[in-house]
Amino acid sequence: MPSRTRERSTAARSGHQPERRCVGCGTRRPQAELIRFHTRKTEGEALRVVPDASGERLGRGAYLCPRLACLELALRRRGFQRAFRAAVELDENELRDALKNRPEDNEQRQVD
Repeated sequence: MPSRTRERSTAARSGHQPERRCVGCGTRRPQAELIRFHTRKTEGEALRVVPDASGERLGRGAYLCPRLACLELALRRRGFQRAFRAAVELDENELRDALKNRPEDNEQRQVD
């Protein structure tokens, strides 16, 4: 049986890119094209959805296409609650800001 490290290095050499599903539209896309969100406990022990700018936070994450239409679908369909398997608090303005302030999008706008 091959070791896990050997499997990972083989995947890296083959050019494999991990894919994730958008919690809004349900489309599978490369992980690098999506915005990752995670939960943080608030003072009242409730879970609050916040953007994961580095994409390296531990634990369950939810991914969203960088489009406002996908955010609206996720809110309407309770996509974040389903992805985190829990009742979560959502600050819609904070989520919209995460979409607007995405570094890749800003770089593309400057080039165009």
